[in-house]
Amino acid sequence: LRNVESIITNLVKGNPDLHNRIVTALNFELSVKAMTGKLGYMKTMWKWLTSHEWELIEEQMNINQPETTMLYGTKLR
Repeated sequence: LRNVESIITNLVKGNPDLHNRIVTALNFELSVKAMTGKLGYMKTMWKWLTSHEWELIEEQMNINQPETTMLYGTKLR
């Protein structure tokens, strides 16, 4: 547990935005794994942090967001 605490402290030191990004990505991955029944295959927190897994998850989050494009003659809601 101390290793994880020191890793997260070193990663987000002076950067609260990165902390929020990591927490958001972790919540997203937890919900996806829980919905698909693959929560047992999740990496340990230490491995997840040291391999910068949140960067990959952020890419998945951006892919899953629907793009809002305005087609001619339609209104955005």
